Amino acid sequence: MALRAGMPCPKCGRVIDWVERRVRNGHVYIYAAHVSVVNGKRKIEKCYLGPERYTYATRTHSDMGIELKGMAYEIDSGPGSRLLDYINDLANKLTVQAQGGALDLERARQWLRAVREAAARLQSLADRLEGYVRQLEAQGAGAAALAAPNETVARAQPVEAPPTISQAQTTEARTYRAVSALVGLTPEEVERQVRELLEAARELKRAQGAR
Repeated sequence: MALRAGMPCPKCGRVIDWVERRVRNGHVYIYAAHVSVVNGKRKIEKCYLGPERYTYATRTHSDMGIELKGMAYEIDSGPGSRLLDYINDLANKLTVQAQGGALDLERARQWLRAVREAAARLQSLADRLEGYVRQLEAQGAGAAALAAPNETVARAQPVEAPPTISQAQTTEARTYRAVSALVGLTPEEVERQVRELLEAARELKRAQGAR
């Protein structure tokens, strides 16, 4: 879906009050407007999100089949959708070239090395994000347990002590919360990105096997 008022700004994370499109020389440039009140005065700030389409830059990536998009580009899959589009574009381009015999041996080897390295990096990132999601879920479950009324106390039954958390785990949890606040993602959204990154890694592997 298109970027609109009420959504978090992809640049600063604040809620967007309106989206402004400016046309210059036939190109559309996107701005997210934020309204605040400072010392009783209305203040408007605008985040520049780039052009709607990177026409000139896309031409330099035509060999990879990639169409570059700005921060304002959003679809239902949310954050990370541009990355998936780029990977799918590249996978489709390489698959067609490999099946059509358009790649010579050396170029095919170079792409194979690059794709394998990218797949390994994506898998590593997916593993880290999966751990991040589990950490957030554990924190959410712990907070819910503390907030809920404890019926076992009324029955004079022993209450189990919450699991102890090491200093390293506490530091990691604080880091996760800071990152979550910065990017504006819920645990569910992060989990969806993990699934998408894993699928992107599998797509790259399928592109390798198509040659």
